[in-house]
Parts: sequence; structure tokens; C-alpha cells
Amino acid sequence: MIDLENIDAQTIIGCQEEIANALEHTCRYAGHVYEHYSVAAHSVLVAALIPELADPMITSEARLWALLHDVGEAFIGDIPAPVRKVPRWELRYLQEVEDRIAQAALKAFFPEGTWPGEVAIAAGKQADADVVFLERAIYQMEAFSSHGKPPRIDYEKGDWLRAVQGEAQELAMLVAGVQ
Repeated sequence: MIDLENIDAQTIIGCQEEIANALEHTCRYAGHVYEHYSVAAHSVLVAALIPELADPMITSEARLWALLHDVGEAFIGDIPAPVRKVPRWELRYLQEVEDRIAQAALKAFFPEGTWPGEVAIAAGKQADADVVFLERAIYQMEAFSSHGKPPRIDYEKGDWLRAVQGEAQELAMLVAGVQ
């Protein structure tokens, strides 16, 4: 059992396969989609939509941030945005837990002494917003129409963990000055 009050980078490293499995089985939009669409697939798509930025290190930071931005959902599930925004619901504790998990994941996968900068985070957040816009069109509005199935986003089991490990290695090499 993972202690979410005291989660740290070592815990994240030790259970990264469990996290990947949970993200692959956690459906976006509380399951209100035509077919299963996982948080892991969403995160891989967000990272893939980050353009090449002027600085390769910032690009790598942004992609790694994108892959990890919803990692807390491996433990607390996907809470749709409309629910998160209802002020009378007391979701502050869940947000605190999700933030702790995210901080631990960033510490686990970013090279020691590095942290995603403002430009990287902004690029990641923009890509996330772009993906959410696409997802809503593909998986919600068209999912229940008479036009048939929406297009499928390609994702295979293990893609998220492979992407996280690959991007973490890429960033470590950039930090070390190796290319």
C-alpha cells in the first residue's frame, strides 16, 4: 500500500510499472467516451503535440512534464474538469494529494538539480489544452452521434512508461551535455 501522504521520488521509481498500468486502465472523462480512452494515452498524445522549441532541453522538459502531468490520477482516478470546478464540492484534499504525487514524479524522473521551467510548463499546458479540445470533439460530441465510431488514437500497452523513461534519459543526456 502506498502512503499518499508521504509519497516521494523513490516510491514513484519503485512502482512505475504499477503507475503505468493504473494510468492505462483509468478512463478519461469518467468513462463517458465511445470506447476506453486512458489517461496514459492522453498524456502520450499531449507530449507528442509539443513542438520542437528553440532549446532542445526546454522541449525535452516540456515533453516529460506533459507525460507526468496527470500521474496523480493513477491513485485518485480521473475527476472530470466540471466536477473539479464546482465550489461546493470539497476536492481540495484530492488536489493536494494529486499535487504531492506530481511533485514526487517530477523529482523521480527529472535529472537531479533540474526542474521544468516556466516555458516548458507553459508549452505543456498549451499542448494539454489543445488535446482536451480535440478529445472533446472526438470522444464526446461525436461519440454518441449517428456518424459511427470516432477516429481511434493509437496507443499500445506500455507506451506511457516507455515514453517517460525515454524522455527522462534524453533530458539527462542534454543536462550532461551529451547529444
